[in-house]
Amino acid sequence: MRYGFLIAGLVAIGLGLGVVSGKLEYQKTDTVLQVGEFKAAVKHDAAIPQWIGLLALAVGGGLVAAGVLGKR
Repeated sequence: MRYGFLIAGLVAIGLGLGVVSGKLEYQKTDTVLQVGEFKAAVKHDAAIPQWIGLLALAVGGGLVAAGVLGKR
């Protein structure tokens, strides 16, 4: 069980660092105009909010600490 916490914590820390550094983005599609069946849409890249990255860092740190300090 300790190794599971360690691995999950390290993955969460890695994702958190990626979000905080601004390297992780997702595509967002916005509908600009819709008339009947005709639809005009625009795709653009949107950044994941940094507070999510900070939350992932905190959770990852907690998971790593739980893995290290767990029952031996």
